[in-house]
Amino acid sequence: MPIFHAVKDLEWKSDMLYLRELQLSPEFQGRGFGTAILRQVIDQATQRGLPTVLSVVEANRRAKQLYERIGFEVVASEPPFIRMKHLARISRE
Repeated sequence: MPIFHAVKDLEWKSDMLYLRELQLSPEFQGRGFGTAILRQVIDQATQRGLPTVLSVVEANRRAKQLYERIGFEVVASEPPFIRMKHLARISRE
């Protein structure tokens, strides 16, 4: 049985939480693990009132679709990368 493997590298800045890297072993892709990790990262940023920002290679359509499904939006193109942002939404409940 393979061991779950993920790489996550975060960089806290004064105006954002930058997700520098997120990698999952291929056998764990498409099973909800990436979504769960991203939601945790977004929650951390939201607690501080900061947006989450990342860059993804434009050709990596699968990753881009995941980010868009979670609520990230393209904010810049820096070939070969596109920059995406998820705005922090603090719940008032």
